[in-house]
Amino acid sequence: MALDGGLDEALTGLAATSPVPVGVHLDLCERPHPVVARAVYFCAAELLTNIAKHSGTRSAELTARAADGRIRLTVRDDDRGDAALGTGLTGLAERLAAVAGILRVDSPPGGPTVVTAELPTRLC
Repeated sequence: MALDGGLDEALTGLAATSPVPVGVHLDLCERPHPVVARAVYFCAAELLTNIAKHSGTRSAELTARAADGRIRLTVRDDDRGDAALGTGLTGLAERLAAVAGILRVDSPPGGPTVVTAELPTRLC
């Protein structure tokens, strides 16, 4: 499974296989619950897939940081903007909500697009 080597290795692997160049910045000092790690991995995979399929981006950046009981994943690209919580991103937001996570989309006209997922590192 992709997460066998840990979330940091899995996210680095996702970025490496993306058809769009992706810079990766990880600070995962706190290891999240396995269910949370799967949600973060799935979110990153979906966001990078969306970038490759639907945007005119030339590069992207993936950042993940775990601290103070929270994990934040941010995917930023240099596309034209105007992304919104539509069918694909709404489904992703719902999946994150199942583990007490939230999804924020900041995508002004002209770009860039920044999507942030924030979740607890532990489940109650």
